Amino acid sequence: MKKLMFLAFIAMVLTVFNACQNDGLESGLQFTVEKKVLTTEEQILKEKLVESSEIVMEIISEKTVLTEILDYFKDKNHRRLYFKDIFEKESDLKSFSTSSSIFKSRFLECYHKKNKLKSTEQDLINYLIDNGVNIYIPYSFDNFPIKKQNEPTITSDPIDNEEENIGFKIFEDGQKEEVLVNDEYNLENPVIVLMPEEENLQFYQNLKSATSGISTVSLGEIYCKYMAESYFHGDLEVVVLRGTAVGYDASKDVLVGSFLNMTPIQVTRDDVREAQKGYRKGWVPVYIPWDTNWDTNLLEQCIAAYEDDAEGTVTITGSTKTGGGFEISGVKLTNEYSAGFSRVVTTSNQIFGLQQWDRGWFYATQTYMNEYDKTYFKDDWKWNGWPIRKLSNEFWITMTNSEY
Repeated sequence: MKKLMFLAFIAMVLTVFNACQNDGLESGLQFTVEKKVLTTEEQILKEKLVESSEIVMEIISEKTVLTEILDYFKDKNHRRLYFKDIFEKESDLKSFSTSSSIFKSRFLECYHKKNKLKSTEQDLINYLIDNGVNIYIPYSFDNFPIKKQNEPTITSDPIDNEEENIGFKIFEDGQKEEVLVNDEYNLENPVIVLMPEEENLQFYQNLKSATSGISTVSLGEIYCKYMAESYFHGDLEVVVLRGTAVGYDASKDVLVGSFLNMTPIQVTRDDVREAQKGYRKGWVPVYIPWDTNWDTNLLEQCIAAYEDDAEGTVTITGSTKTGGGFEISGVKLTNEYSAGFSRVVTTSNQIFGLQQWDRGWFYATQTYMNEYDKTYFKDDWKWNGWPIRKLSNEFWITMTNSEY
């Protein structure tokens, strides 16, 4: 009997050990989308993501590991958890930057049990850090029942397509089920995705510096009902533009106008989902300057918004108008001037909206509901004390203003 008990114990130990021994998971599921041919660098990235997701898959069934991750994401400002913040000592995330991090210690333990040399351990960690690999949760776990929260699905960005990938649902008893992960699946099941850093977008701002006696207008919050079609596209990168006067060509006696970028805004799939349901928590706080000094003689400006993508182009056209007394390019204009302008932006979709704002009308409608903007929110025309403005049926904003 003792021999049988000993053999049973050895079998149990081997089962646990072998869970971290798995060197790769082959799928029997069929993809429904076309895959692109990967470059050598993209193939390496794909393999590193798969390797890391397999480790996460093995350790996530431990309640303490899952709790540590989910506690981090309870803060709405935490959209992604970067491996850089988990493994680098100088990280600002104290819970992940010390040896007390359960995720960190279990990740390394499982890595070692997969018969990897310790010398290659740092190679993997450095690769994940250098490529901005992060843990991403497209839809908050709070949207799901407790039982489902305790049985997450783990997957990684497939790199070769943006729609779907193989994932594994982890049950509370440690058992796994192979599934095809896409947006439809995630709407019914909580998913954790390992993603590389999205392309860094370069933006510029050309706003006047604040001085006394100015009238500042800022973008308050946004409410976006547009959902990116590609699941592994990640969050929306929303760009808001200000179309305004930027110069005066004295040789031609013409006003020059252009679109200026604001800081890009990240809108999660969770935010969009809440907005599509009509829930007020779909609002995304922004509070960044749109015009730090809307001059009284700058009679008209325009505002536009779109989603920045890696491919596709759309041309946005706007105009601006100035009155006598407006100063620009070192010249004080004595007459009214108007300028039309356009800009080609990189997006695979149509823009979210464009509105031409007369200065007098804008400031007046900061204090009462106007006919155009009341169509969706009806009599409930303010959010957090500021009027709701419509750019399109899928995109709404609030604008704040203050006088100094």
